[in-house]
Amino acid sequence: MMKRIILLALLFASIGAFAQSAKKTPPAKKTFEPWQLKLNIPEKAGVPPAENPFGLPTVKRTPLPVFTPQPSGATAPNIKVTRGENGLPILFEGQTNVSGETADPGVDALNYLASLQPAGITEPLLEFVAKSVETDEQGNLHVRLEQQYRGIPVFGGEVIAHTRDGKFALLNGRYFPTPQLDNIAPAVDAGRAVDQVRQDIGPDNIKTNWTTDELHLFKAERFTAELIVYHHEDQLNHERLAWRVQARPNLLRRLIYFVDAQTGEVIHHYDFTCAIDGGRHEAAGSGSDVRIEYPTDANCHPPTATANYLPPVTGNGIDLLGVNRSFGAWQNGSNFYLEDAGKMMFNSTASTMPGDPVGVIVTLDALSTSPENQNFNYTVFTSGSSNFSNSSGSNGAKAVSAHYNSILSYDYFQNIHGRKSIDGEGGNILAFVNVTEGNGTPMENAFWNGDAMWYGNGGSVFKPLARGLDVGGHEMTHGVIEKTANLIYQGESGALNESFADVFGVMIDPNDWKVGEDVMQNGVSPNGCLRSLQDPHNGDVTNGQWWQPKHVNEKYTGSQDNGGVHINSGIPNHAFYLFATNAAVGNAKAEKVYYKALRDYLVKSSKFVDCRIAVIQAASDLYGNAVANAAASAFDQVGILGSSPGGNYLGQLQVNSGDDYILCVSNDGQNLDIAFGNQVLGSIYTQGLLSRPSVTDNGSQIVFVNEQGHIITIDMVYTPTDVLPTVNPPLSVSPVWRSAAISKDGRYVAALTNNDDNLIYVFDLLFGDQEAFELYNPTYSTGQTTGEVQFADVLEFDYSGEYIMYDAFNQLSNSQGQDISYWDIGFLQFWENGGFTNGVNAFISSPDLPRTQSQQHYQYLHPWTGCQQNITVGQRKFVHFQPPARGLVCRWQPQPDGRYGRAE
Repeated sequence: MMKRIILLALLFASIGAFAQSAKKTPPAKKTFEPWQLKLNIPEKAGVPPAENPFGLPTVKRTPLPVFTPQPSGATAPNIKVTRGENGLPILFEGQTNVSGETADPGVDALNYLASLQPAGITEPLLEFVAKSVETDEQGNLHVRLEQQYRGIPVFGGEVIAHTRDGKFALLNGRYFPTPQLDNIAPAVDAGRAVDQVRQDIGPDNIKTNWTTDELHLFKAERFTAELIVYHHEDQLNHERLAWRVQARPNLLRRLIYFVDAQTGEVIHHYDFTCAIDGGRHEAAGSGSDVRIEYPTDANCHPPTATANYLPPVTGNGIDLLGVNRSFGAWQNGSNFYLEDAGKMMFNSTASTMPGDPVGVIVTLDALSTSPENQNFNYTVFTSGSSNFSNSSGSNGAKAVSAHYNSILSYDYFQNIHGRKSIDGEGGNILAFVNVTEGNGTPMENAFWNGDAMWYGNGGSVFKPLARGLDVGGHEMTHGVIEKTANLIYQGESGALNESFADVFGVMIDPNDWKVGEDVMQNGVSPNGCLRSLQDPHNGDVTNGQWWQPKHVNEKYTGSQDNGGVHINSGIPNHAFYLFATNAAVGNAKAEKVYYKALRDYLVKSSKFVDCRIAVIQAASDLYGNAVANAAASAFDQVGILGSSPGGNYLGQLQVNSGDDYILCVSNDGQNLDIAFGNQVLGSIYTQGLLSRPSVTDNGSQIVFVNEQGHIITIDMVYTPTDVLPTVNPPLSVSPVWRSAAISKDGRYVAALTNNDDNLIYVFDLLFGDQEAFELYNPTYSTGQTTGEVQFADVLEFDYSGEYIMYDAFNQLSNSQGQDISYWDIGFLQFWENGGFTNGVNAFISSPDLPRTQSQQHYQYLHPWTGCQQNITVGQRKFVHFQPPARGLVCRWQPQPDGRYGRAE
């Protein structure tokens, strides 16, 4: 089990050591040779097992990938990188030296990916495989690349490489660092994993009497198992070999299970049956080939296709709204069937009509049975004439409504977006009406289950669900989503899945911004609808039955509703409303942008910020800057921000899993100890420390300067029963250092020499590069700085991997020789656009007032104005505050005169 170290350096608080040592005795002025300022970046052998301080018989060494530099390959000096909340890149923009004309899109996309040198990936060309190529209306290519580890898919790892004017110039998506799995041979086979899932579902809940026609109707196998690398809750450092089991216990439900391939443990599962209703107000629990059971004639003979049928025909009937509709149908002899074979997707050559069609829209009657039960039954709707319903209260009205909804939804995707059916390839579209719950009561919901739309007849909350065109459009869109981005149906990606279904539902039924207004019983919800894109609060009290968040600061973070897939969809829903109602946009442009974003830019594990990126890119592709800026503004207004760390949204950090350990130093400064609770487990280093230790986010590496002045690294391995440290040979070439820190992802080390200068050295351990950054104090005036910074002391990286926080000693002298000295805190931006920033002109700011890009200049606020001499800021750390608070956590520091200096 991976552990984490959450608290560092209970270091000499009473005597002011480490952080305050440099403050008492400034370093002497020295001159170093360039070779002295280098690091031994290639990995060296660690201490032998016999020197393990805990006396364990063996030491299992798992060095971080960053200590084994990758071949530099192609360079990407002009790449702009956007990082996600986990610190990994989610967007690369710019061409590299492999962005030439494309010959083989899959190969060229992989080469482009490799040239970007994505952080945490050891061998990009071996860890990704091209899965599909889409050519858009502008002639640009969009190549989906799936992440793999030694041939095994990494669940949720997917990126898309995009061309501009024939050259690859953009890549977005989500991936995980190269997995560190020693064994990829499963101890539990697929059959046992499926058995474990069957047991978890329960034998009584699994349909066993599948008919031949049902198996043909739903092509998907009932239980399938795929071996994957799985990161539960997207933890970057906790991968597991697992079986992804898709279970269809009956005709309706579709469940996803993750089973540990070594132990057989069920790690996680969720329901992938996409319902129109869900969340706090849940009322109930690709187009496939179809072979249909038809009513037999008086002599019990099924209908046969003959040469004298009259296909296709126009049918009609009154729907649930009381409107007489015309639609496509099929005639065979004297019988008429709700099968529309009049669309351009109809494949007459491959079809045997009416029993085995290809490329048709079919509506079926579930005969008031439940697809969750063994006795489920169905038939196609038929009529003795071309009229299928003569009143809104007849049984045929439900079928007419469902059929008409399917046709209009198909027409929308075909006519507006050029999409050929749900699967994009002309597959059949199926809809069932008169569906009940497993206990026989009317179903108050509508579903997409991967094969068909299912409509219940409602009850106390809903009217018959087929009554709503937006409901039908919503459910069909779930199928389109599955065949494009295939957004995972949980968490933020699941909320996007629901949101896109709502978005296209209201575009298919564009009379208002409400979802489900035609299916709600009177007086049930405050606004008479299920959801509202215009006002997700929907007239209800906060967290009420019909309330949704409309801003990220209202986001639901619990486990209900697959992690809030229906609840949190209100946030991106409202972003679409703001985008579409912008004067520069309108519905016609907005729907085009969103379809392109879904098809060409979103990946299965996309989160809200990825949706922002996708929509802005799609808007720029189709309509240029004005519409792209409108998209950015819409997402800004709901709190889905695009900067890194991104304020309210991207600033939310997840807590690492595992036990909490404390790293501490003995009072004499000689031993670096590790403790669990109030028990010291032992010493992991005994040769003296000069600086405060720094630790990667996952606790796997420790960096500090020892008393000789060398930078020391310790690799940490955590087992279920012990902690295994490995002390590496000095990372530094020469003992000229006094303070060091390692970035959260382990890629960068920042260090200070034992010299009286205003420089911070930053080393890229991945590629062996380094840069020296000169410190200064900014002012309120653009481009004006002061040069009173004497030297820095304590360093720490932020979570974006682009900034370093430091404290520095400053001294001002006047013409009379009077000195004013003080300590200050600053932020140094050392990394931007995929490379080091300019060492003599890097952006530096104090923590109280960040850059204001909209004002096109920088503003600064001195954080410690009015501090007296000898007042210090203590042990500062990056911390996260909920708005509106912000700042740094510092402590009272004992002074030489026995008083305590005040740190604001």
